[in-house]
Amino acid sequence: PPVPEASRSHIWAQDEKDVRAGTAVFPVRYLGSIEVFESRGMNVCEEALKHLRTGRRRPIKGNLYVSGDALRVVDEGIKGLIVDQTIE
Repeated sequence: PPVPEASRSHIWAQDEKDVRAGTAVFPVRYLGSIEVFESRGMNVCEEALKHLRTGRRRPIKGNLYVSGDALRVVDEGIKGLIVDQTIE
């Protein structure tokens, strides 16, 4: 069942603390990357995801590390760095 908007803040409280401390880690399936020409909007995300899903590549199981200044994706199997994106 959906959680009411007012009740969501406590759900994300620990994640917010972890991000601020630079220790937030989330399991992900990395589909790849694609260049987009706008920096905002759900339609931009939806179109990019649609394009990535039609590709022939298999998703890579990995971990997403989130900190206040970067996003990093590390391949779970070989522990290789896939993405290192600075956040401005």
